[in-house]
Amino acid sequence: MGERVIEDANLKKIENAYDALVAKEAYSEYKKDPKTYSLDEVRKGLGI
Repeated sequence: MGERVIEDANLKKIENAYDALVAKEAYSEYKKDPKTYSLDEVRKGLGI
């Protein structure tokens, strides 16, 4: 049982590190082109 808790904690740590990396990359891309779109603009662009 204790091993499972440690395994879960390690997986959570990995997930958090990955999430931070993805967020950092996304922000970097956003800074290159900070144009944002409203939900209505996206729907219109997709024709839905």
